[in-house]
Amino acid sequence: MQEEAPKNIGNIVRAERERQELTQEELALAAGVSYRTVLQIEQGKPTSRLDVLVRVLEALGLALEVRAARRSLNLRSTASLARFVIEPDSTGSYRWTLVDANGTLLASASESYATRSAALRAARHASTAASHAEVR
Repeated sequence: MQEEAPKNIGNIVRAERERQELTQEELALAAGVSYRTVLQIEQGKPTSRLDVLVRVLEALGLALEVRAARRSLNLRSTASLARFVIEPDSTGSYRWTLVDANGTLLASASESYATRSAALRAARHASTAASHAEVR
């Protein structure tokens, strides 16, 4: 199990990154890590620091769950609740939208971004800020 976990995590990270049509560089930028770090995680290298791995998983909308009682390791997608979508607009710029599992629009960017990476960073910031936002 211990030797398989890094490879399993790497396979999940790669599959989710590809599903979201992100390059390794874009994922690294969104997670605030180096391209080499993303590469090592995807290759299943067991040397990644846990805090770095968690940042990469969060950038993809994934969460790490460890259950000590059963000694199991499980990755679950938090994207099933809601997810950010980055798409080009009519001007060739990029905007993010937040949609729930049914495709209902929950929020959208009020501005456009010159690059997909910039829109991804903004969506990541909105996600972090919203998780600490107060509802009145």
